[in-house]
Amino acid sequence: MNPSASGWIPKFLTLVKKQHITGLVQDEIHFYKELKNVGFIYGISINTLPNKPLSKLSFTTAEYTKINLFHTLLFTFFIKYPKAQFEEAIDYIINFYKTIDKGKTGFFHKLSLTSSSSDNLERIISARIQESNTISKNNPSSTLTYTLLFLDILAFKKFLNTCNHLKTYTNEL
Repeated sequence: MNPSASGWIPKFLTLVKKQHITGLVQDEIHFYKELKNVGFIYGISINTLPNKPLSKLSFTTAEYTKINLFHTLLFTFFIKYPKAQFEEAIDYIINFYKTIDKGKTGFFHKLSLTSSSSDNLERIISARIQESNTISKNNPSSTLTYTLLFLDILAFKKFLNTCNHLKTYTNEL
C-alpha cells in the first residue's frame, strides 16, 4: 500500500479490519493519546495508528499523515455509527468536506472526474494536507497545516451530530 499512489484507500481497508479501527482503544481519550504517540497531533506523524505493518515501503511524513487522518476520520465515524460499513463512512467524510469547503472554487471541481468514492476521498485528503504545496519535508508551514488537521476531526464529530452551523463552528475552531 502506497498512500501517494491512486487506490491506497481500498488497499488500506483490506489490510485493516473495522474492529481494528475502533476496537483496539478503550475510548476517545485513549485514541487521542495514541494520536499523540504517533505524532499526528503535533503535525509530524512518525508512524501509523494501525499497530501492524501496512507496507514494506518507508512512508514520508505526508504519507503517515494521510493514513492517520483517514484512520481518525473512520474512528470518529464508527464511534457514532458502529454498525455502518466502510462505504457509508467514506460517503459521510466526502459530504463533510463538501460542506466545510462550500464556495471554494476548484477544490471539488476535479472530483467529478472520478467515479469512485474512495478515489474522490484520496484527492480530498491529498488536497487537505496540501501535499502539492510542500516544498520540502521540513517546511514549517506544512507542519502547521498537519497540526491543524485535528480540527477536521473535531468538526467532523460535530458534523456527525448535527450539520447546523458547521461553517460557523469550523471558523470558531
